[in-house]
Amino acid sequence: MPDSLPLACGACRACFPQVLDASLVDGGRRRALGHLAGCADCRAALAAVRRAAEAPAPAEALDPRTRQELLELFRTWHAGRRGE
Repeated sequence: MPDSLPLACGACRACFPQVLDASLVDGGRRRALGHLAGCADCRAALAAVRRAAEAPAPAEALDPRTRQELLELFRTWHAGRRGE
């Protein structure tokens, strides 16, 4: 597709992974960045994707034994604080 043709929102959003990791090159990069410059909706969508990509991964669930041990430690600590 020629560089001069405008990029539709769907095509731009399909490029988000390559935009974020800077692997989109030459004409494709120019078209995506040009579209983003003029499209507030796609800029907002890219910002949301970027935030999601940078967010910390959720902690894995604790196994039941570790969870119980931590709860008991917390209860002991909390009971001691109430007595202060």
